[in-house]
Formats: sequence, C-alpha cells, structure tokens
Amino acid sequence: MNFWIIIFLKVLVSFIVIMAFIEGVHYFEDKNAFIATLERWRDLYTENFLIAEDKQGSDVGCVAPWSPQQIQKVYAVRYGDTAQNLKDILTFGSWFGVSHTLPRTEGELKVRHLTHLYARNPDVMYALMYNAYKQSAKDETLVYPHFEGDLMTLAPKGFISASQNFGLYCILSPTDPLPDFLKPKFMAPPIEFEPAFL
Repeated sequence: MNFWIIIFLKVLVSFIVIMAFIEGVHYFEDKNAFIATLERWRDLYTENFLIAEDKQGSDVGCVAPWSPQQIQKVYAVRYGDTAQNLKDILTFGSWFGVSHTLPRTEGELKVRHLTHLYARNPDVMYALMYNAYKQSAKDETLVYPHFEGDLMTLAPKGFISASQNFGLYCILSPTDPLPDFLKPKFMAPPIEFEPAFL
C-alpha cells in the first residue's frame, strides 16, 4: 500500500471515529473495528470519500457516496399521488438541470447512499451534499439519514427533498432502563445510523 494512502486512511479513520463518538451510539467500537467494516463493505473504497478541510488543513467533514447496485436493486412498483407529484416536479426540474428524475413505474430507482456523513457545521454539510449531488449520475437519487431535531442534517433550502419516517426499536427486559438513544430530545446528537445497512 502506498505511504500516502496509509496516512490518508489513518487521518480519515481518526476523524470518523472522533465524530461518531461525539454523536453517541455507533456501530463500531474503535478504529480497528471501523477499518474492518470498511474492508467488508462491498464497493466502498477510500477513494469514494469526499473530504472537507478548513484553511489549516484540518478535516471538518466527510461523506462517502455509495451505490448498493451490486447488492440490491430497488424498483418503483407504483407512485401514490404525493410521490407522482414529486416525480413530475423532478422531471420538470431535470429539463433545466436542477434535479434528477425518478424512474417510470416498474423502473429501477437508482439510489446512492451518503454514508459516513459527518460535518462540523451546516455549511460544510451543504458543501458535501452539493458535491455528492454533482458527482452522481442524472438518474440517481441521494439518500442519507436525518433524525428529527438534528438541525445539522436538515436538507438545505436549495435542495428538493422527501422524507420517510422510521422508528428504532430495542428489545429490553422489563427491568432494564430505556437507553438514551431511544429518548427523543430536540437538538440532541443523533445516533450513528446507516440506511445502507437496511
């Protein structure tokens, strides 16, 4: 392995581990566990990461756009009224180059997950999402997790967005206390959650 790639990987992994531990609940225990996760993740490589740096060269954000095409494909069986309206708006916007289209009914919905999405402020988050959008294909839809009350990951005003509600469940015995990550708190840091794992 190239010397510069090793240094890049160490810096990237350190940044991600620090940011994940700040957020609370995460799916890896330490740097080695995170590296092992990256090695097992099909079609995700260090060169996929987009990294934001400040003037001093310190990392302030990162994202790894990842396509699950090799593992699973998603098809649009039908569109409800709201989804059909969104599809029509996106089709119209695509004529002017401001949006990507959704597939026809029975067509494949090409999804690109914004994994490992970390940023120190909303401007960095916007820049990461914007660059991921610009690098994605015209028929791809970007997906990333946003928890209610997390202002950092709100879709930027210039983006057309839709949301899907979901819930997290935890099996406990009746005597176990409820974990903090299941107690909704406004502006509390979100848990580490990758929709790509679903």
